[in-house]
Amino acid sequence: MLAQPSAASVASVIARLPESSRAIVERHHAQDSERIARNRARFDQLQEAKAAKADAIKRRAYLEPFEARGKLYRDGPTTGYDAGGSQRERLPDPALNEVNAEIAKWEKRIAALQAESDPPAMTGGRLDALLAAIDPDASIAECRVNTKVGKNESDADALARMRRAIVAKREERETVTRKHRTLDEILAAARAQVHAVAVRSVPKVLGALEGGQVEMPKAKLPGAVGHHINFVPDGVGLVCWAFQTEITAKIEELIRANFDPANAMPASEKAATLEALDAELAGLRADEAALVEGIVAAGGNAFHFPDAPLEAVLGIKIS
Repeated sequence: MLAQPSAASVASVIARLPESSRAIVERHHAQDSERIARNRARFDQLQEAKAAKADAIKRRAYLEPFEARGKLYRDGPTTGYDAGGSQRERLPDPALNEVNAEIAKWEKRIAALQAESDPPAMTGGRLDALLAAIDPDASIAECRVNTKVGKNESDADALARMRRAIVAKREERETVTRKHRTLDEILAAARAQVHAVAVRSVPKVLGALEGGQVEMPKAKLPGAVGHHINFVPDGVGLVCWAFQTEITAKIEELIRANFDPANAMPASEKAATLEALDAELAGLRADEAALVEGIVAAGGNAFHFPDAPLEAVLGIKIS
């Protein structure tokens, strides 16, 4: 999580930004204020809807006992006259049905308000935090990217296409990230690990030669209180020293049983591939940011995602 930036550090960096980049920062702060106002208005409407629903529930609680006793009726039209005077028809009172419909209406309204939310987007506060993290001695230069819109393609369609490409590239990168090393690399690393434990765990016999005792290997463990260190017998180390060949063979057997040749990639190739994919992603994110700014400049509605790179959003190069 980024630390809370100081106003002075942010202001000093913003002052060094190109004018177009400063305008982008100001727009995001204005959008923050608008977002807060929308959220407050939505909260007020939600509270009003909940209060109205609670009132309707109270009225239903009053009517339900009459309905249960079969007394929820009202006087209807006059049906004629008898010796006692005019007669009125008794009709079922629809009040309970009406209040149930009112409760359903408020429940629908509450659900709609709770479902409303602004999409995750870059905020002015996050831009400030990213700007404050820039090295004071770093140089900042304008670096605009031309929007890449296809023939007969709208800016919005191009942005959607670009974001699909970013998702696909991220998935490709994740696939490479999950690749493990080749069998030879894994075996070499495992052998080196066992050998390192065995070497550091060789019993010290000099004391025995001088009439003392053999010093067995010990391991360091943090103490339960304070910063004390406890030294305990290192059984794992001693076993690795005594049975290094056997333990190494057993570990190699486990590795071979779990190794998947289809998911293997040399470490150097994996590093180079990830570096290339990161470069491609950086280019796609720059194109994405340029499309967002193009749509906004044309009066449209678009936003940067919260994880959008600072340099792409502001159209700058930091070095």
